[in-house]
Order: sequence, then structure tokens, then C-alpha cells
Amino acid sequence: MDESTGQKQQNAPDEMASENRELRARIKLLGEMVKKIESERDDLRRRLDTEGEKRRRTQTQLTALLIDQRAKPEPPGTGLWLKTV
Repeated sequence: MDESTGQKQQNAPDEMASENRELRARIKLLGEMVKKIESERDDLRRRLDTEGEKRRRTQTQLTALLIDQRAKPEPPGTGLWLKTV
């Protein structure tokens, strides 16, 4: 067995261990990124829901103002008794 071949065989486990550490660090970083993205998504959903509720409430108020169904008082001089006089 050649000395360089023996050295390569010894380095292989060290390289694998180093690569595994690097991959684990990347996986951890990706997991943190996923959590951050999910948190941002949830925040945006909450904001969208809140804005939707505000918009519906405002629309209801505007509709109520436009369709005011309350009885209007009759202007003076238009009552029934004036027509018969």
C-alpha cells in the first residue's frame, strides 16, 4: 500500500465529517429561514384579515349612509289639512 493512498484513506473520514458539519449548518440555517418566512406569512395573513374586516365595516357604514331609510319629516305646508283648505 502506497503511503499517499493510506493518507487519502485517513483523510476521507475527516473530509466526510467536515462535509457533514457543513451540511448540518446549512440545514439549520435553512430551517431558521423557513421559520422566519412562515412568521412573515402569518403576519401578512393577519394584516390582510384585519384590513378586510375594516373594509367591510366601512362599506357597511357607507351603505347605511347612502340608504338612510329613516322617515323624513314632511316640509311645512305639505300636510293633508293644508290641501283641503
